[in-house]
Amino acid sequence: MDPLPDVQRAVEAALLKRGYEDVLRNEQILQEIVKLCSKHNITVEKLLLKHDLLLMNNLLPHDTLTLDILNRLDAEFQQNKTVNSCKENDFRVANFQSRFSAPRQLVSSLDDLFDVSWSNKPTCSQLDGSFHGDLVSEDSPSVQLDSPPFSPVRGIIRSQPRAPQSASDCDFILEGDLDPIDSVAETRNSGEVLDEYIGKDYQTLTSDGSVQRMEYIDLVWETRSKFLYISGETENPTQIYEQHVEKSCKMMLSKIQKCSEDSINWPLSWDYLPVSNEKHLLAGYIRRIDKGPKGIQVILDGTQSHLFYVDVSRIHSYSLFPGAVVLFEGTKCQDGFFQAECVYNLSQLHDTDQMNECYEMRQPMETITKEMQIFVASGPYTVSTNLRYDPLKRLLDKVEMMKPDLVILSGPFLDENHRLVENGPTEVSYEDIVAKRVGILLERCFSRISTKCIIIPHLQDVFHHFTYPQKAYDSSVFFPLKKPDNICFLDNPTVFRLGHIYISTTSIPVLDDLSSIAYIKTPSHKGRIAALCETLIDEESFYPIFPPAPQRPVDYSNVQTVKLDPAKTRLLILTSSLKPFTQRLKNGIVCVNPGRLSKGVNNGSFAFISHCFKGLSNEEEKEQVNFSNSTRVKIIRN
Repeated sequence: MDPLPDVQRAVEAALLKRGYEDVLRNEQILQEIVKLCSKHNITVEKLLLKHDLLLMNNLLPHDTLTLDILNRLDAEFQQNKTVNSCKENDFRVANFQSRFSAPRQLVSSLDDLFDVSWSNKPTCSQLDGSFHGDLVSEDSPSVQLDSPPFSPVRGIIRSQPRAPQSASDCDFILEGDLDPIDSVAETRNSGEVLDEYIGKDYQTLTSDGSVQRMEYIDLVWETRSKFLYISGETENPTQIYEQHVEKSCKMMLSKIQKCSEDSINWPLSWDYLPVSNEKHLLAGYIRRIDKGPKGIQVILDGTQSHLFYVDVSRIHSYSLFPGAVVLFEGTKCQDGFFQAECVYNLSQLHDTDQMNECYEMRQPMETITKEMQIFVASGPYTVSTNLRYDPLKRLLDKVEMMKPDLVILSGPFLDENHRLVENGPTEVSYEDIVAKRVGILLERCFSRISTKCIIIPHLQDVFHHFTYPQKAYDSSVFFPLKKPDNICFLDNPTVFRLGHIYISTTSIPVLDDLSSIAYIKTPSHKGRIAALCETLIDEESFYPIFPPAPQRPVDYSNVQTVKLDPAKTRLLILTSSLKPFTQRLKNGIVCVNPGRLSKGVNNGSFAFISHCFKGLSNEEEKEQVNFSNSTRVKIIRN
């Protein structure tokens, strides 16, 4: 029986899965690929992998699969077959279930399939006849095989490529980069607008269509009080947080009662509250939330082991979660509950003139348009199957073309959950990967344009301090020689000012954590996402949850550095795994989640923000403009 029809069906299915529809329409090219796979006993993935390797080393004139390119690949495989003819292929594929059985010759050895030089190559007995991967067939496009206690992508990261290399962006190749699952499917629908917000005055201000260079303006960022790195015995985080709660509760009570904080009797005990119709004030932080017969019941901690059970069924609107510092107004009931009728939070009672101590760093911007343009993106910046950083390259190409006034990049730049990082170790350090993959791309882009770039760290970066709040990246990791002057590394969280616009941002996924624990009751016109974002404004904190999620190491000795100032903030950037969005919040604040720049093997999204202040002659006039009304935000697929 001729196996060639089976080979052709498998090849067509593989090409369709990888997005090569144009190749499927070219019968001549398709037949050449089938002949190549049959001749050399290779998969389509192996063929595309070799094509990518040659292309990365500038050994091919273009990336299109033409007859000349296929002839070149044929010669490469023939040469490899001669070199490796003495090697025995001990690996066999066994025990996978599918209605269509792919020809055995389509599955080559593990070493050959992934083109990996193993740092800890297992023996044949350890392989046990199975591996983690997928075979493409007509009936079952993704049949996953059994997975042994190793991954086929674990291998040596080579300092030099195997093939001769001409000048390129990166001077080394990571073996894990050669995974064939990438580019075509990854870039589908690039440029598609996923979400859009337009302020009511934006189109009026931009109706004349003119954009003029008009002024000099400063980019100013605030560095909070010094980070506290305590050696030896440290305080209990609960005690530290309760000190913050006590200060906040006394402030709120003094505002309601219109007296000094020193005269406040706090904390109260349950027995101190009389059972009557008289209204009482109860302040503390939420320890936990239970579901009871009347709905949710809030256990409020007034500290010093004073717990109160609060019934919130009569409150029309609230956002409650463990760690929220609140003040309830209500009455004590005979059944042991406090019947709350109103709830206050920090932002409603806080003095707007109380600001954190900060040190201003100033960097002049040569010019800015009357329509201020900002790009915002969040990592990961490469797909989960390689470390080529193609999504970052595409984003920076757009930056070079559009030349916005500011680019904000939040980590992670080398994610601890990336497949190649999880499967380490490697012969190249994480810092070298960041410098030679990310740093080179950033330097090439921002050395050509005057656009400012702000870079913010992430807890999942494997090469950086991972306790929140985070200090800024060490610039020498990205740029071992010299950092471009228009790139700034800031803390996480951070607040900075671009002209008259105060921008607050953090890369910790606080919305992910809040969405799973918060109980929200809002008016019908306000959605849950907006309510979650406004929770941060109400609590005046970038991360108000206590205790924090297990995967979020929060240092409460630095609790003051995570405070959010809703009075100054006009643009709030929160990176999250939730669906990308733009929301207009209270106080005229615009909140943006740009989404992830890459999602697994698929392309993600970024945000493009335009703020118009045409016709305004000085900074005082600009500060009086409602930011949300004169701003447009687009969430764009990368």
